[in-house]
Amino acid sequence: MNNRNIKNSILAALILCSSALMAQSHVIGVGVRGGGAHFLQKMQAEEVKRQTGGNINLDLNYTCYFQVPVIECGIRTGLSFGYSTSGLKGSLHETFTNQDYYGNTLEYTVDFASVKERTQQLQLEIPIMVAIRWKGLVANAGPKLMIPVWRRAAQEHSVPVVDAYYPDFDVHVTDEVITGSVTNPDEMNGKGQWCAPVFNFMLGFELGYEWRLKKQHLLGLMATLNISAGGVYKNEADGYVLQVANITDAENPVPALSFKSLSEATVNNMHPLDFGVKFYYAFEVK
Repeated sequence: MNNRNIKNSILAALILCSSALMAQSHVIGVGVRGGGAHFLQKMQAEEVKRQTGGNINLDLNYTCYFQVPVIECGIRTGLSFGYSTSGLKGSLHETFTNQDYYGNTLEYTVDFASVKERTQQLQLEIPIMVAIRWKGLVANAGPKLMIPVWRRAAQEHSVPVVDAYYPDFDVHVTDEVITGSVTNPDEMNGKGQWCAPVFNFMLGFELGYEWRLKKQHLLGLMATLNISAGGVYKNEADGYVLQVANITDAENPVPALSFKSLSEATVNNMHPLDFGVKFYYAFEVK
């Protein structure tokens, strides 16, 4: 092949590539996504079980498709606003050792017949996904950044039985103020901040079908799955919702009580996951 033919071949290839890149479709869509949610918590306490919650999201998306042989490929991005819930439920048995102001040992057991936490959060998601379309079939896959912007937890625990045992005297003191007793359950129950990841890197997968109503108008239905591939969450759970301080004051020998949320006390790590379906409308410009 001489130089002239080589140049002509290169020129023809460049023209074909340029034509393919110029054959773009710009799709702007808005959709509603909803289904189940789970935070896949790594638990410190075996008696506390993870609960499945729900999620609902508003998705605003932009997709740019390029025509390649047989299929269309491109990039999808946008912004999502979502609400998700999760929970923890079970019972809790705590044991620890304290001292009184005489130096006597107290072996504590704290038993919650039931513990429950319901969590809520509002979140933003920013996807950057590979998009594929072929004869109405659509698929998207790629990373997302998920950022919680508001979080809340509600505790609903039974009043615990607090037993202090003096092994030196073989004496049990149960639910007495002098060794520790929950006299005001509102101190540990009610609403508060939820110990959740600051942000998460998610992997998203979407598969579905879209119908062309008119030349530029589309309706679509997709199955969706998002799972955390990594996040920022630091918590060293010790399993104690209720802690009783040492008795140090001889004039007022009443130990101080402190409380933590159930997730703060029992969750070492978490990886949010959500799944469901999405219905969307889109407008396409070629």
